[in-house]
This record gives sequence, structure tokens and C-alpha cells, in this order.
Amino acid sequence: RKQLQDKRERKRQGFQDGVRSSSNSRSGSHDRHEEHTDTSDSESFSLQVRKLNQQPQIRKPGERGYDPNRYRLHFERESREEVERRKKIAREKILEPVPEIETEVDIEDVYKTGSVLDFPKRPPWNYQMSKDQLLAQEEK
Repeated sequence: RKQLQDKRERKRQGFQDGVRSSSNSRSGSHDRHEEHTDTSDSESFSLQVRKLNQQPQIRKPGERGYDPNRYRLHFERESREEVERRKKIAREKILEPVPEIETEVDIEDVYKTGSVLDFPKRPPWNYQMSKDQLLAQEEK
């Protein structure tokens, strides 16, 4: 009985941290349950931040080292009002296609000659040059 209670507690902790342990974790069945909660009132911060790619910790307490969760994604949950406001804006605004010529940028506008971002240019060389000659010429 104690083991069963411990197992249930671990499952609850895993669900709150964003870990999905089911075999069909891509289906998002755990996430759907979480989406029905209204975030406009004062919920705990852990429910408002969705953590993706959570990895299980196999370290012993107090041990320092590699943290597999250092790059996990954190998404803050937006309020229903914010989502509805953005949907309304998206429905009202009409996008018009832009001519392809306007999407192109001239290379001279971005990388001006003589600027810090200028492309490096190799000095002229040929196959008769030795490696030492080539390196000496490139370092000039």
C-alpha cells in the first residue's frame, strides 16, 4: 500500500514538472487535461509554465555535474483574454502577397566594402606554390 502511494505521488510530481511517462507521450493526452484550467486567476507558477523535453534526474542528492535539463524549453501560459485578442487581430488583418523582387536584398546594402563585416578575400595562388609560401602570403 505504501509503495502504491509513493508511485502515485511520483506520477503527480512528474505531471507537474511537465514529464510525460506514457508510451504515447506525443499524443498530448496529459496536456489536454491541463489546458482546461483557466489561467486568468491566481494559479501556481508551475502550472503556468510548461516545461518541454524534461529529462529524468539520475544524480544523487548533493552531487554536482551534468544537468540534462539545462536546455529544456519553458513556455509561459497565456491568459484566455490574450489568446482571444490575438485571434481577433489575426482574423481582421488581411495579408497581401509581396512581389518577389521586394523580398530580395542587395549584398552591397548588407556587407559594405571595407566594413568590419566585409568578406575576407584570399590572395591569388597557384598549384606550384608550397604550403609555406601560401601561408606566408595569407598572413600578410
